[in-house]
Amino acid sequence: MTGRWLLIAALALVPGCSRETKKAPEKKTAVPETGKVRITTVPAGAVVIEGGERRLGRTPVTVTRPAFERLDLQLVKEGYRIHRARPLVEPGRTVPLHAVLNRQTGELIVRSGIVRGARILVDGKDHGKTPKRVYVTADQRHMVEVRKPGMRSRALEISVAAGEKREVDVKLSPEGLRAGPSGWLTVRSTPPALVYLDGSPLGSSPLTRIQLPARRYKLTLANPTLRLKKVVHVTVRRNRTEEIDVNLR
Repeated sequence: MTGRWLLIAALALVPGCSRETKKAPEKKTAVPETGKVRITTVPAGAVVIEGGERRLGRTPVTVTRPAFERLDLQLVKEGYRIHRARPLVEPGRTVPLHAVLNRQTGELIVRSGIVRGARILVDGKDHGKTPKRVYVTADQRHMVEVRKPGMRSRALEISVAAGEKREVDVKLSPEGLRAGPSGWLTVRSTPPALVYLDGSPLGSSPLTRIQLPARRYKLTLANPTLRLKKVVHVTVRRNRTEEIDVNLR
């Protein structure tokens, strides 16, 4: 028996003869060291700026960065508000970043003198009735038209800067006042008053060079707040400007 145990002990010392088996080392999966961000915008063509300084290109664009890095991006396009984003770069994948850019706007306050409820059209689109605030794209020319049944429509081209607030008072005149030979009428009053031409609203004084057919008119000037009113007659002559100053007191 003693010899048997000596043989077993000797075999245990021989390499490869041990009963214990060693486990093979586990293979570690390599973690990607980079990731991508795919940047798209509506409209396309926005400049992508990183950290407020580095320009990365125009959308659509894909950038590669170290994994787990958070980017500080600005998407800039003329006529649109700056869009800011801070996407996180994920290892081994492409992170989508999509932004719908908002236009820079200005504000128009559209009035129509004493003629309220006139329809407002901006570039052909209905925006309701006067008086009203209308927001339009900044730094662009817009056609603003004001119309009302029985009144002669007026249109003007106008633009506003980003963030600007601008008041537009479009004075309407009754239809048919431009037929035949014409002249101009300027009306001033103390105090300021509402002016009616043959019973139709013309605007509030002072009125400067209102074009009218050459003939005689009845003007009614009224200040409802002070309960003042006066009626005068004026003749508009061909190719001449008639000026009247009315003291309502």
